[in-house]
Amino acid sequence: MGRIFSAQRRVNPSLLLERIRFEKDGKVVAGEFNITDTVLLIFAIRTRLDSLSYAIVRDGRTLRRESSHPVNPGIDTILLPLSELKEGDYELRLTAFGYDREEDILKFHLTVPFYFSDAKYNEAVDQLMYIATPEELSRMKKIRDPKKRRQAYEEFWKSRDPTPGTEENELKEEYLARIRYAEENFKMGDLGWRSDRGKIYIKYGPPDEIESHPFEAATRAYEIWYYYNRNLKFIFIDRYGFGRYELLYPEGSGI
Repeated sequence: MGRIFSAQRRVNPSLLLERIRFEKDGKVVAGEFNITDTVLLIFAIRTRLDSLSYAIVRDGRTLRRESSHPVNPGIDTILLPLSELKEGDYELRLTAFGYDREEDILKFHLTVPFYFSDAKYNEAVDQLMYIATPEELSRMKKIRDPKKRRQAYEEFWKSRDPTPGTEENELKEEYLARIRYAEENFKMGDLGWRSDRGKIYIKYGPPDEIESHPFEAATRAYEIWYYYNRNLKFIFIDRYGFGRYELLYPEGSGI
């Protein structure tokens, strides 16, 4: 028989195994991990087993399988080999053989921190371009070791923390929230956080008013963003009609 369940939800006890769960740092956790985590699969064996095996499966393909023979009752653990896996969705299949056969399936998702990936790390550094100096960007991009990459990235934001005595870094949170907004709202036909609208949004935040002219026969589509407290306005023109808005005056102009 087979059971599929969340790692945090206890199911009805079976005849062979029970209390199956993921634990990290001594706490029960759901199936969201990254490759740097140390995660244990913990379960209780109710009766002596002829064999016990586990397999890690992705898209129907078994990537790793191990088994033990025989297995006595008690609490058992399996250390998950997360560092060997790539980012994605997985199933962990735990199969017990005794006087019956039982298979339990736990699903989990694995992420790879950005500093382990050249592409993700370089993009994360590029996203700092509106707040970092060229020297800082160049120095960070030369780092190859993942641990040193993480340290450099964290030190960059630590040096700009407006409230260093607190756990939160308000500047970092606001800046990355603006990056996400630009990527979500200025991606269609445009360049997301790299676009001209993205650059202005990230640097100055939400405009006080947007004057939008998307469908006018005599002119190209354009937008005017007003920042009244800064006495600034920015004009963006869709020159080619594909939704890519270009900034007319790089520094903006007075209102």
